[in-house]
Amino acid sequence: ALISGIGIVSPVGTGVAAFWDGILRGVSGVRRIDLFDPAYFPTQMAAQVMDESYRDMLTAREQKYFSRGSGFGVAAYRLAAQDAGIQDYDSHRTAVIVGSGISSFDVIEENVHSAEGSLRIYEPVDRLGMAKAFIAAPAAAIALVSKAGGYVSTVSTACTSGLNAVGTAMERIEAGLADVCIAAAVDAPISKIILSAFCSASYFATDNAHPKTCLRPFDIHRTKCLLGE
Repeated sequence: ALISGIGIVSPVGTGVAAFWDGILRGVSGVRRIDLFDPAYFPTQMAAQVMDESYRDMLTAREQKYFSRGSGFGVAAYRLAAQDAGIQDYDSHRTAVIVGSGISSFDVIEENVHSAEGSLRIYEPVDRLGMAKAFIAAPAAAIALVSKAGGYVSTVSTACTSGLNAVGTAMERIEAGLADVCIAAAVDAPISKIILSAFCSASYFATDNAHPKTCLRPFDIHRTKCLLGE
């Protein structure tokens, strides 16, 4: 088994070249959250994808029907397919395995708000909400656009989800169960619900005045964590 193509959508850069350049220059992807107003939270920072150029790789229909996390996954798949240069493959021998921990709480929040915060009575919500909110949604979206007709699965093992997805993909190829595997990691956890929960657990760094230097996970004076897309 070998990796033939890579695609990246990240807070440090979109595409392998931009991402690698950012890593080499020590660019921090941490900045103030702008997906919503974080002023009332102890932690107001996260590693958010600010570069919206990934949306150029999605059709208008895909932007409408896919969640933010699924959009990341589909854009990254298209970058990886372009990098690999694979033109023809047997769809029924092609698998999609995605590692994902949190990718759709933003969709759940939107639906709760549209129901005026009450689930005790029926209130019409986004008819696409459930399709967007499933943890399997990114894998389904990638399978749809890639026309992969083989094994499609989601691995959810918290921080190791992406690594386990790649490992599972390798095992399927080595076992002769697939010729091609599209392995991905997708997380879009920056939402009020998730931020509030982790803040309540005192899990995040709170030096909001210095977002570029507040995160020091490998320092003798290490700080706490932050959310990242």
